[in-house]
Amino acid sequence: MRFGQISIDGIRGNARGTLFFKTDDREKDEPMKFQIGANANQHITFERIRATGELLRVNTVMSNDRNHSEIALLRIDEVMKALNKQLSYVGAVSDRLEHAISNA
Repeated sequence: MRFGQISIDGIRGNARGTLFFKTDDREKDEPMKFQIGANANQHITFERIRATGELLRVNTVMSNDRNHSEIALLRIDEVMKALNKQLSYVGAVSDRLEHAISNA
């Protein structure tokens, strides 16, 4: 076996899913609900964030030549955009929770 190769002998089913990630792990988690009022349906919903290297498609990056380095930088730039979007979402939910607490 050469460096970087993986033998998949004896693995049944989807080899990619078995070797690299479980497909059920990619399913959406149940959202968190924070009760903010005395009445039913007075809550803030927080959709959980999934941000693994596999899901962001940046778990492997090559930079052994100029072309691979440019591709790696583009991938990292896209990941930064996605993470910034998630950070904005977390900040907005946090602001809503702080507002609910201060007005309680």
